[in-house]
Amino acid sequence: MTQIMILSAAIISIVLVAPLCAVTISVPTSDEDAIRKWISDYTVAWNKHDAKSLALLFREDADFVGGSGGVFRGRSQIEQLMAEEFSAPLKEWKLTNAIEDIRFLKPDIAIVNGTYEATGIRSNAQSAPLKGLYTVIMGKERGQWVGLGARSIVR
Repeated sequence: MTQIMILSAAIISIVLVAPLCAVTISVPTSDEDAIRKWISDYTVAWNKHDAKSLALLFREDADFVGGSGGVFRGRSQIEQLMAEEFSAPLKEWKLTNAIEDIRFLKPDIAIVNGTYEATGIRSNAQSAPLKGLYTVIMGKERGQWVGLGARSIVR
């Protein structure tokens, strides 16, 4: 009986997911450019240690999971977290990143995956950089791309 249930679940999953995999979303190049600019703006705000500018890149109800594993819900919590982090633990850090891929789920929803590297850790320019991966879920609202959610992990 258990094998039949597992097989049925697998078949249903394939039937439901397969059509989604075959869909190709056509989006203007300007949307991909705007998302790349958003990632650049995030990096600039980070490197200026500007928590407010960084938080404003996100939608009011966005969520953010940082490398520490903490979950922050809403723009105000994201700003508060970043202000605290920039005041001490991340004060000397400088961030660089590379976009690995941008995948459009719909014309107004995209997933961005990339890598990052943070240097200047513990006020020691000679220390090894911290490297990791990130994912940002983006939404287009009123013609502008905003962050809906972000996740980062240390490699």
